[in-house]
Amino acid sequence: MTLSIRDSIQRSISRSNRNITLLSILAILIGAGAFIGAGGKTYNLPDSDLSFIPTSAYIFRHFGEVQVLTQAQVIALTADQVPLYNVEVEGTALQDSGYTEYSTKNNVKTTTDAYFGYLVLGANESDFKVLVTRHPSVIDEKIVKYKGSIVKPVSISKEVMEDILKDDPTSKDVMLPFVLDTAEDAIPWYMGLAAEAVLVLGGLAGLATVMGRRNPEKHPIMKRLGRFGDTESTMSQIDSEMMSGDVTTVDKLQFTRSWIIFKSGNDMYFARIADVVWAYQHVTQTRYGKNYAAYIWDRSGAMLNVPAKEKKVNEMLTAVLQRAPWAIAGYNKDVEKSWKNDRTGFIRTVDDRLKQMNTRQ
Repeated sequence: MTLSIRDSIQRSISRSNRNITLLSILAILIGAGAFIGAGGKTYNLPDSDLSFIPTSAYIFRHFGEVQVLTQAQVIALTADQVPLYNVEVEGTALQDSGYTEYSTKNNVKTTTDAYFGYLVLGANESDFKVLVTRHPSVIDEKIVKYKGSIVKPVSISKEVMEDILKDDPTSKDVMLPFVLDTAEDAIPWYMGLAAEAVLVLGGLAGLATVMGRRNPEKHPIMKRLGRFGDTESTMSQIDSEMMSGDVTTVDKLQFTRSWIIFKSGNDMYFARIADVVWAYQHVTQTRYGKNYAAYIWDRSGAMLNVPAKEKKVNEMLTAVLQRAPWAIAGYNKDVEKSWKNDRTGFIRTVDDRLKQMNTRQ
C-alpha cells in the first residue's frame, strides 16, 4: 500500500528527529566519557594525605592546582603511577647531561628542541636517585625546582636514557625509570579537549534542534513544502494526485501530474513541474572517479540535487524534460552565466518557449 504524502512526511520527520536525538546523545556520551575517562586511577602517594589523578588527565591536572611532590614521593613512584601531569618537583641539585634533542633537515641540524639534565633527589647516599629532566631551554644548574609532567620515556627521551645507561651502566641503580618533562607540547591536549567540547556542544545543539522541531512546521521538510503556499493545501493536492493513480517512479524521483518528489534517507524534497526551468547532468571529478547527479532548477532558484549512476541520472532527466519540455536542457557556461547574472531574462526565455509550445498546440 502506497503511503500518502502526509503519512510519508510524518514518518520521515519522526525518523529524522529520532536519529538526530540518538546521535546527539551518543556524541554527548562520547565527549563527556572521554573527558571523564581521562581521570583514570587515583593513587595515594607515600607520606601524603593527598590523592592524585595520573593518566591522560592532563585536561584535569592542567587546569587544576599544581601538585607538589616531595623527593621521597617521586622516588617511591612505580611504573603504574605514571604519567603524572602538572606536578612540581624540587631536587637537591641539577646537572647538565650534555644530551640535546634537535630537529634536522637534509641531515643537517636546524634547531635544538630540548635539553636534558639530571635532577638529584635524596638527602643522602642511601636514597640517592637521579631523575632525568627535559627542558625547553639551556640547562641552568642553579635552578632545582621545576613544573611539568612525570612520564614514561619515549622517542628521544628514551634514546637519551639508553645512551646514558650505555655510557655508564652503574647509573642504572640510581636512575629513575621516568622523565620529568618541563617542555611538553600542550597543543595535542588542547586539540583533544577541543574535540571533546565539539562533540558535547554538537550533541547539545542536536538536542536543541529536535526540541525546536517539536512543531512539525519547523522541520526542514515542511519548510521546503511551505514555499509553495499553505502546507496542508499542498499535501492535499499531492495526495489527491497520488490517489488518482497517475504516479510514476523513475529511480529516485516520483512524479505525480504536477509534482516531482525526491526522497533521500529521512529527508524529502519537492518541485512543481510547472516551475521547472533548467535541468542537466552535473559531473564531479574526484580522485576515485566521477560522481553524477541530476540538477533540476525551478523558477524560485531552488534546486533538486539527485545523485545516482550516470545511466540513472539520464533516465531521471529524460523523465523531467518529458514533463517540462519548455525547460532549458543541458549545461554550458553561457547558460550558467545567464542563470546567475540575469535570472529574470532566463525565466522570460523559458516562458517564451512555453508560450510557443502552447501556440503550436
